[in-house]
Amino acid sequence: MIFSSLTDLFYDKIRETPSNTAFSRDKVKKWLNEAYFSYLNSYEWSFLTTEEELRNVYTVASAPSTGTTLYPLSTEGMTGGMRLRIYNGDSFQQVQIRSVSGETVSLREPGLMGTVPEGALITSPVMFLPFDCGKLLSVEIQSSSGTARRLTCLRNEEIPSFTEISTTGFPSVYIKAGRNSAAEGFPTGITAQSGTSAGKIVMPSSYNTPDNWFANWNLINMTRGTVSRVTQHDGTAKTLEISPVSESQTSGDSFYLRADLDQIFVYPVPDRVFKFTVRYRKICQPLVSDTDSPETSLSCDGSFLADYAVSEALLADRNTELATLYRQKFNTALDELKAQDIFPPDYLPGFRYRR
Repeated sequence: MIFSSLTDLFYDKIRETPSNTAFSRDKVKKWLNEAYFSYLNSYEWSFLTTEEELRNVYTVASAPSTGTTLYPLSTEGMTGGMRLRIYNGDSFQQVQIRSVSGETVSLREPGLMGTVPEGALITSPVMFLPFDCGKLLSVEIQSSSGTARRLTCLRNEEIPSFTEISTTGFPSVYIKAGRNSAAEGFPTGITAQSGTSAGKIVMPSSYNTPDNWFANWNLINMTRGTVSRVTQHDGTAKTLEISPVSESQTSGDSFYLRADLDQIFVYPVPDRVFKFTVRYRKICQPLVSDTDSPETSLSCDGSFLADYAVSEALLADRNTELATLYRQKFNTALDELKAQDIFPPDYLPGFRYRR
């Protein structure tokens, strides 16, 4: 059920009560979002578990590179903010990506030391987790030969000791947690203003921040489903320059900012390409647009969220008895959904399955 239908359902339900108060749609949407996140945070729902495939950076320079421009044979796995290690004979240097465009990588200052020759090895020990990763559950590493194994070392901002490094040909993996939302207070629900284009976002005039406050943050355009890096922020003009660009991005798009993405670190630095299947519990975004739909289990259309909103409206009207009734309806629906999530339809509690 989409957001506008949930809002309409609230008005249908409230008309069945003695309340004569006119509640604004903005107020109702606020209550519906409260209900939505009360639902999401009440249990570790199986439908929020998903997985995504990542690949580490392992390639060579396709042409001589100098300054802040690097020409890799492949940009697979590369993204803004990532640190690269470039090997040339017995020496190596570390650089950081500013942006990726096609097969060309723009680096942050000071860029490359000297000239990187064609054929120089380019690797990275870092991979960014998906922007909606809330809780990492597991990582499976698979080599090009098809051999796979589960994650054996999961640490928070710690490098594994030498004795913990795998001797099976697989690297060890650990995670460094970034911030799941912008701690400075701009995580969700920002609307792009007039003048927004594929490579630039114009923010609302109410955001008063110094130049480059948001530089290097991740900008997630919820309307287009894209993730970009903020390369420059003009606090006076209220503009955010982004890379890579988000095609078709325009005013009215809804976006949010994250100070950083969680990262996977691979140790030692891989000497070939591995496939990393990350399984995680995702973060859901608030309902903003009328066409947004809540993330729910397959057996639920989200209509019970309206009961929570009705209970809040009745509390505002000081009708606590009826408000309690509607809150109980919401909680009952929640308990039923939890039971279904624990016992799927093809599972019979108490039945002994033959193995």
